[in-house]
Amino acid sequence: MGVPVRKGLQERYARYDARFPLNDVYLSLPRAVRNDAYLYLLALSGHQRANEADENVPMTIAEELARVMGLRAERMLSALESVVRDGKSRVLSRTKTHVRLEKYAKWQDLPDEIAELKAKRSQAGKVGGLNSAKARTTQANAEASDEPNAQASAEANAEQPLQHQRSKPQAEREGEGEREVSLFGDKVTEGATHGASSWSHVSQVVLAGHVQGWFLNWKGWSDIKADTRRDLIADSQAMVKLRIPGDQLHEDLEALGARHDPDDVNRLSYFWQPLQDLQSERLKHQGRSQTRPDGLSKLDPHLPGLSGSKA
Repeated sequence: MGVPVRKGLQERYARYDARFPLNDVYLSLPRAVRNDAYLYLLALSGHQRANEADENVPMTIAEELARVMGLRAERMLSALESVVRDGKSRVLSRTKTHVRLEKYAKWQDLPDEIAELKAKRSQAGKVGGLNSAKARTTQANAEASDEPNAQASAEANAEQPLQHQRSKPQAEREGEGEREVSLFGDKVTEGATHGASSWSHVSQVVLAGHVQGWFLNWKGWSDIKADTRRDLIADSQAMVKLRIPGDQLHEDLEALGARHDPDDVNRLSYFWQPLQDLQSERLKHQGRSQTRPDGLSKLDPHLPGLSGSKA
């Protein structure tokens, strides 16, 4: 089925051979059921990947998938079983209770691989807080919302000696003196960890800084461009307006981060809508669905289109 591709943790996505019409497995299927049988095979693999399961599909699931697809399970399974090499099935085999997808482990993530990747990303998020002191974070975000102060800071920075400018990180030198860049003055991947406890009982400004630090570490970024930095600050400030308590916000971001591949997410705003949905659901359970906070009533103007993921 082609050359194996690098496995990732794409939530709810399974891999298949993009050139399957020329694949010898596809061409080996009986012509009368070829398309239905191959699509059924993809459905079986997709079900297992979506449920983070292994190559063994319960027979009841296999039969139910065929039913909802308008297919006869026995006919499809027999066709797929008929593809053999050296007397062994190349596609699937079955027992009374399960259907075994013979090539599943070659193409899809197995449960232990998924667990390992989740653990690594969770650990990266915990190690990810901010290396800057809270005072610097508070000052950076407060001044970032004040354009005149940011302009004055830009002029002051322009007058500093060249040697001092060279001592700053590249991303900060590109930021035209905007004071919010002090948030990124040091590599955020170094220093002490910032777990959920440091997110509790802090101001919105400090909480926004924690959110920024979490996203940077989740993405594995230590140095970013000025426009990306501005987007990150705006997105984090909009996110804290949801009024989710700090410890709960940290827990939600950890859970969302574990279910997504950092390579598939370009902006922090990608998580805004899922966070709003989680908060709304919590409020419903609390019997307060009619008294939602203002932050949940409409999309924040800083998040046009919530364009945070790759096309």
